This record gives sequence, C-alpha cells and structure tokens, in this order.
Amino acid sequence: MHHPLVQSSEKHQEASCSLWNFSTGGTPLIDVLADGGVDVILTGHTHTYERFRLVRDDGREMVLVNISGRPRDAWLWFGESERRARDISGREDEWLEELGWLGLDSWDVAQEAVMPKSREANQFAVIDVEPDGRLFLQVHFLDDRARGGTRRAKRVQIH
Repeated sequence: MHHPLVQSSEKHQEASCSLWNFSTGGTPLIDVLADGGVDVILTGHTHTYERFRLVRDDGREMVLVNISGRPRDAWLWFGESERRARDISGREDEWLEELGWLGLDSWDVAQEAVMPKSREANQFAVIDVEPDGRLFLQVHFLDDRARGGTRRAKRVQIH
C-alpha cells in the first residue's frame, strides 16, 4: 500500500485514518485484509521507519511496516516535525482513538519499532520469505563510512 493504515507521524494522518476507517459492504478494510489472509502490509508514504503488529480479537495478526526512508527537511519553517515518527509504544490505542481511528476495541495495535529523529538515516528494507513461510525484515542504512556503503540492522522475524 502507499499510505499506511496506522502511523505515528502527523503528515497525512487523515489519509491513514481514512484507510483504517474505510468500509466496503459494511466490513472495515482492515478486516477485509485480515480475512483475506494478508500477513504483511508494506507502506512508504510517510518517509519514516516504523513497524506495527496488528492483532484482531480472534488471533488473526498482520504486521505493518513503513520502510520508506527518512523524512525530508521542511521547506522554510512549517511542517518541520510533521513527518517525524513518534514513539507511541504503550499508548497506541488511546493515541489513535483520540485522532479518529475507529473499531480499535477489536484490534490490539502495538508499535514494535520506530526510528526517532535522533536516529534518522536513509534506509531501505529487505523482506525474506523462508520456505516454511516465516518472514524476516532487515533494514539497511546508507552510510558512506561503512563497507559497501551500507550498514545493517539486526534481522528480525516479523511473521
């Protein structure tokens, strides 16, 4: 997907909230995706790195990963922090509900990883699918000082 269903940054929050709240035939989009067997949602619009685990009451779960690089600096003075990911771990439901996300009572939303401003870097991610279906994520950071021009974060299992 281009826009995420869940995000912590302010920029384009209304689009993210609208996607989460969108229903087709009375079924929320998030449930359509879960019922359709979606395990991982990759997004990119917010120019942040953050990862959420979404678990529905019936145990069905998905991972949402925003792997789009680092935010651009603001032009002039406005919007300086709008694209910055925020650490909302531990208060995801109240934070999202306050901003207009609906139907959170049947979902547990957990922010598993976030790249705060102090650690921002240009990056890309690689998703590996193992023969047994397990999914692994490894983020690569562009770094002129590193061998080969990139350094890697720890490889983590996401599903």
